[in-house]
Amino acid sequence: MSSCDARKAAGRWRSNPATLPRIRVNQTYANALGRSGEHANLRAQLQEARWLLRSLEIRGDTLLKVARCIVQRQAAFFEQGDEAMQP
Repeated sequence: MSSCDARKAAGRWRSNPATLPRIRVNQTYANALGRSGEHANLRAQLQEARWLLRSLEIRGDTLLKVARCIVQRQAAFFEQGDEAMQP
């Protein structure tokens, strides 16, 4: 996994979440399951996969919020180095 690209632009630190890997369900396979009574096990697994994707999305949002708070609090560290780190 690669890390999120962060740069300082217009006096503010900005991240580029587009650099993060994207995980998704293959819609061709998902649509192929249809609504019939057959493949109930596969539909359950598809539902679990979608739940996992949503959980990962929420976790990513939380990590981004935490990172923003850290960057805001530690801006001097990012600009000046170790000596400027706040406790």
